[in-house]
Amino acid sequence: MQLASDELESTASLTDSIRDFRNIHGRTYGNSKTTEYWAPNDEQQNEGLDITHHYLLLYFDNKLFQAPISDNPQRVLDIGTGTGIWAIDFADQYSSAQVTGTDISPIQPAWVPPNCEFYIDDAQLEWTWPPDHFDYIHIRDLYGSIDDWSALYQKAFHHLKPGGWFEDLELDIRAHSDVVTDPEHIYYRWNRVFQEAGEKLGKTFKIAIGSRMRDLLDEAGFVDVTEQKFRLPMSAWGLDPKVKEIGQFVQMFVDGGLEGFGLYLLTQVMGWQYEECQVFIAQMRQALRNKKLNPYYEVSYSRWARPLRLRARQWSLQWMTDLLFWQEPTGEEPPLPQERSDEILDSSIIITTASIIITTTAYIIIIIIIIITTASIIITTTSVATAPPTQKNTTAADAETDNTAATLAALAHPTTVARADAAPAPAPASGSAPSPVTNANGSVSSPRGPGPGPYVKRFSVKWWNNQVRKSEDQLARISEEAGPEEGKL
Repeated sequence: MQLASDELESTASLTDSIRDFRNIHGRTYGNSKTTEYWAPNDEQQNEGLDITHHYLLLYFDNKLFQAPISDNPQRVLDIGTGTGIWAIDFADQYSSAQVTGTDISPIQPAWVPPNCEFYIDDAQLEWTWPPDHFDYIHIRDLYGSIDDWSALYQKAFHHLKPGGWFEDLELDIRAHSDVVTDPEHIYYRWNRVFQEAGEKLGKTFKIAIGSRMRDLLDEAGFVDVTEQKFRLPMSAWGLDPKVKEIGQFVQMFVDGGLEGFGLYLLTQVMGWQYEECQVFIAQMRQALRNKKLNPYYEVSYSRWARPLRLRARQWSLQWMTDLLFWQEPTGEEPPLPQERSDEILDSSIIITTASIIITTTAYIIIIIIIIITTASIIITTTSVATAPPTQKNTTAADAETDNTAATLAALAHPTTVARADAAPAPAPASGSAPSPVTNANGSVSSPRGPGPGPYVKRFSVKWWNNQVRKSEDQLARISEEAGPEEGKL
């Protein structure tokens, strides 16, 4: 269902039920029939989404993305677009792109660039776009919103063009501090409660913890990973002016969003009372404002590419690297993702080069085999065509004697052999039976009439010379056996 585009008619598809939001303790929530989402969709929460967009632009030096996409992308998808601020900025920056944003809540503006459109859609359902459709797919801050992350990444892989790029940036909602060590501090109690609430809801908040996101993307078939983990200060602490500015905006986001984060999960999922929930949120807000605790979030940012090879071969360079360089577990902690990415890149170059060499060698071998096979067939065919026909022994000893006698008679009476310049024999009248032929030995045989007839031997000069030589030998032998007088013909 389309929400907004350059066509006025697109807003006509909205119904009253879509905007019939739920009201829980004074906050409004979407009423999606396909999924349960814990964050409000009111103005207060939406301002926090726009603040998030701003401090991420500060961190990435005003860049909307990090993937090396082309200068003229054609189709771009923003999953969980929220207020649509990222999609609108991208459409303004790249006029060649048709940018599509999807969300379960209609909170996007009606006036958007002509190359930008929004749809009310649940990304966890089947996608209606054709395979290999998008040049670039963008996801950000969907923590606690997805039932099956593996299925989501597989959908993205399926609908991304070969060679296209996919980016996902997820926040670890746990509050961290290098100063606080007490496990019962409000930071750590908050972390435990929200992780438990996410598991009860069936939508984990742990996607950005460890290498989980990286592993799921790798299983989906993506390659050329660039993964980065960085810290976002939750208040204006630190010496770097840029870090302080980022911390100020993150603190604005947290102050305005804590109630939105906790209200639904604590009251509707965990079963807390409203007053108990407000006390817990107030304690967390007070602790985050303490600059001496240096609180921060951890963020996992991943950039992946879909391989150019066929989907049936969903081997990744990471998988090949792990296979070649696998070692027995040593019990040591794995290196940080930033450190591993360089190692993977070097190994990927080696593996890619080796794969090209092996593939080229295999093609050369196949071509050589084809050439040899073709030459053998040609030689065999030529030999069969030029070889003299073998004489078929279809008669018994007496038939061979008759043939020999007939040959001797033909040699003894050359006048019976037709000359080349002689007139041809008259053809039999139409409809009359062919006349019998008297052989040289006195036997009578019927000539072969029309039709396929018996097997006809293929005569050659070599075969005829052999027959003459055999006849001469036979005549000499008969003459010797019959004596001087009887042997004369």
